[in-house]
Order: sequence, then C-alpha cells, then structure tokens
Amino acid sequence: RMRAAAAVVAVSDALARRLEAAYPALPRPVAVIPPGVAPAAAPMAPADARRRLGLPADGRLLLLVANDPARKGLDTLLDALPALPADLRVAVVGNPAQRPRFAARAHALGVGTRLHFVGPLDPVATAYWACDLLVHPTREDSWAMVVPEAMAHGRPVVVSGAAHCGVSALLHDGVDALLVPNPTDAAALAACIRRLLDDAALRERLVAGGRAFAAAHGWPRVAAAYEALYARLALARPGGDRGGSAADGADAGRVEAPGARVPQASSTPSMTQK
Repeated sequence: RMRAAAAVVAVSDALARRLEAAYPALPRPVAVIPPGVAPAAAPMAPADARRRLGLPADGRLLLLVANDPARKGLDTLLDALPALPADLRVAVVGNPAQRPRFAARAHALGVGTRLHFVGPLDPVATAYWACDLLVHPTREDSWAMVVPEAMAHGRPVVVSGAAHCGVSALLHDGVDALLVPNPTDAAALAACIRRLLDDAALRERLVAGGRAFAAAHGWPRVAAAYEALYARLALARPGGDRGGSAADGADAGRVEAPGARVPQASSTPSMTQK
C-alpha cells in the first residue's frame, strides 16, 4: 500500500531510517513530522487527583503510563524501587492484563504495597496531576506521547535515551528531561530518580524545560508541517498549480503516516499512544 504513496511520514528519525531499510521501494527520503501535544488540562491539586484515582495521599508518586508495561520498562522500575526511599510509590496507568505478573514480581522484591494499578484512563490528565514525576524506561518507542504530555502538565520526566525512544532524540539530558541510556539498568534508573528527588533546582529546571518543549510541539505546528508537505507534493505534480493552496493539491498523492495519530479537531487526543 505504501508503495503507491506520494510521500511517507514517520514520527521520528529512528522510525524513518527503519522504514527506509525495511521498504526500499518507499518514496525517499521518508519525511519526519513528530506528533503534537495538546495543552495541559485544567489544573487539579495532587491530593484531589490521587483521591479520584484511589491512590494513597501520603508519600511521593512515580507514574508509568503503558498498555504494555513489559515493553515500557516496568520490570526495571520495580527492580529500582527497593533502592529508593520507602515513601516512594509507583502508579501504573493502562491495560491491566499484565497486572498479576508484575504484582507477583513486586511482592518478591518486597515492594508489593508500593505498586498501584490504576487501569486505563482517557484522558490521562488526572494521573499527571497526581504524580511527582513520570518514569518511562521504555525498551522501544517510535515516539512516546506520554513524555511531552507529562511535560505539558509540569511534571519532570525520566526517559530512555534516543536509541530506545523517538522523542528522546529531541531532548537534552538535564535540560528538559533525564535520559537513561540503558532501559534495563535498574541501578542507573534508580540513580536518576534519586537525583531528581533530592535536587529541587534540577526539578524546577526540568519542569521549565519540559513545558517549553511541549509548547514548541503543539498540534498547530504539526498541521503546518503537513500543509507544507502537501503543498510540495502539489507543486511536484505535473501541471501543478503554483499559485494554489495546499488544500487544492491535497489529492496530488496519498501521504502515509505509519505510527502517527492526529486527533480529530473536535476531540482531545487519547493520551495512551506509544
């Protein structure tokens, strides 16, 4: 199907290179247009958010959002948890199918009472307001929507490096996030989390940098990038009208966007996309 497309769009450079390697017949180069992030939902006090989600009011809360927590690094986070302060809890938002496996692992590690499964949420905003920071030690993510979403809500982020997570290629360690090169390294993950918990100035810096990153990657920017792409396709079409608009040339060729998800204009984008 993609062979007939006039252009192919990937959400990250890493995904674009994989597509080009796997499908030599694709139009080259594969364009890269990262997804956007919606503005933060109306603020909610953390205590109110926790109450709404049935989470304990005491202690500090790490958030992991994943429909496939095994791929998103929950095992590494659980391995790191015994080395972290005892008041630290983990809330997992997403498909609960793997709950028995991870509950058993947490119990074996002696942290069973510190792990809480919230289940699926749409939107996830309440969980962002409830947590102290987002932890995303993913093994593989073409982008990771939850990272800029948490940033938009003013939450500092610990995330895998660019080799494992598409959005991380645009992030700067210590400026807008803390990057963990190896998502299976529990000691390194624990060190990053502890560093954030102990350093208020670092937390403030990451919150400010994260908000700036989210603001720079809104959906209007994505729309403008697609409009520019369609305009180029229209001009490249034999007999293309150089004075026309992007909409005039929208049927000049189909654009395929594997891994991308653009929300309907009248709805808030789901926040559980990878």
